[in-house]
Amino acid sequence: MTMLNEHPREVVKLVEAGEAIQVLRHGQPVLRMVPEPTPTDPLGSLIAAGLIAEPVRPRRAPRRDRPLMSEHDSDQAIAWLARDGRA
Repeated sequence: MTMLNEHPREVVKLVEAGEAIQVLRHGQPVLRMVPEPTPTDPLGSLIAAGLIAEPVRPRRAPRRDRPLMSEHDSDQAIAWLARDGRA
């Protein structure tokens, strides 16, 4: 807490620069200051806070067994569901 009490502006500048700051009182963590997420990096502050972790492998697109598009239009699909008792 000494650094935060004596130099609050410098601590804020560090957080603005992307640093995560952990504040201790008597050697025990009492608060963590992390940067706000930016629109391009909404998960950045959660990663910095240790609440989530970076992925361990690249994300891949889910497999599709069937095409997403149908040859039927939405009216036909709704009529089909209505006949089947689902709509």
